[in-house]
Amino acid sequence: MKIADIRTYCLSTPLETPFAYSQGWVKARGATLVEVITDSGLTGWGESICMGLQPPQIAAAAIEHALKPILIGADPRDLEVLWHRMYHHTRDYGQKGAMMGALSGVDIALWDIAGKSLGVPVHRLLGGAFRTRVEAYATGFYRIQGQGEAKRLAAEATAHWNNGFRAMKVKLGFGIDDDLAVMQAVCDALEGESATLMIDTAAQFRLHFGARHAMRAGQRGRERPSGLEVNIPPCPALRHRILPFRVAAWRRPTPGSRSRSIDWRRPSSRQGRLQPCGSP
Repeated sequence: MKIADIRTYCLSTPLETPFAYSQGWVKARGATLVEVITDSGLTGWGESICMGLQPPQIAAAAIEHALKPILIGADPRDLEVLWHRMYHHTRDYGQKGAMMGALSGVDIALWDIAGKSLGVPVHRLLGGAFRTRVEAYATGFYRIQGQGEAKRLAAEATAHWNNGFRAMKVKLGFGIDDDLAVMQAVCDALEGESATLMIDTAAQFRLHFGARHAMRAGQRGRERPSGLEVNIPPCPALRHRILPFRVAAWRRPTPGSRSRSIDWRRPSSRQGRLQPCGSP
């Protein structure tokens, strides 16, 4: 079996109501679909996710001009070989962003072909399923005006709860005062409910300032926040400055307790990586 062709399909639709997150205003939603065609007739499908403000044409161009030429004629079942071929071929100008999204879209399609060729779902090829059900959480809390929307976002939290979601991820990154107001309003709206909250600052970390900002937002949420999406920038210079610090998760309190501790400290030089609370 050989790869005969790779095709991309750019999907995009304008939004009737644009929304904002900490990186800017999103006016359209898009995706880059990837179809890998083999000479045996099997095809595999993948998707290069278009995060936030990314146009789908970027990943499509990367696939068409950088990845497709080095994959035509290869056996699509050589999954590891082809992943490393794509990664190393694009290493000087890739390693992050749309290029890794393009690589991932092709990789998903190759796994799809592998599963189809053996007549098994992909999770079998990856070692089996540890569970058959997973809890879904509601992500959202985007802005349609900008700052000053705490009341509307609190109402959104209530709507998610009424729709059956017991975990939610709140988008922050609109300034310390506004973020704290949002967290307070959301927690007040869910008072008395066993909701789990996470916060996502969407790459708005700025070393110590951003870290302390996130900690204050979590503390404002009292016992509720249980996770923080760090979004460390994929820049080696910044990564090397951030990694010596530990980013803690907010631990659930013991029954009857409303306290929650934060662990934010600089580990020894031997611990040059992010670690959860309680890690050795």
